[in-house]
Amino acid sequence: MKPRRPSPALAIACLALFVALGGTVLAATKIDGRTIRVKSLPGNRLAVGSLPGNRLQPGTIPGSRLAPAR
Repeated sequence: MKPRRPSPALAIACLALFVALGGTVLAATKIDGRTIRVKSLPGNRLAVGSLPGNRLQPGTIPGSRLAPAR
């Protein structure tokens, strides 16, 4: 008995899956910290405590602007 051919719906679904995954991979490889422009991510969109201190480069925020440790 021969295996059945895949239906056109299955072929289109697989194609859509590969296109979606390819777009995610492309975005992940093309967007990094250097491609983000200044003021494109406003600080008022950051939630309090969402950025840990170890993610900041030394000297980027003066000590007077930091909240006291909890």
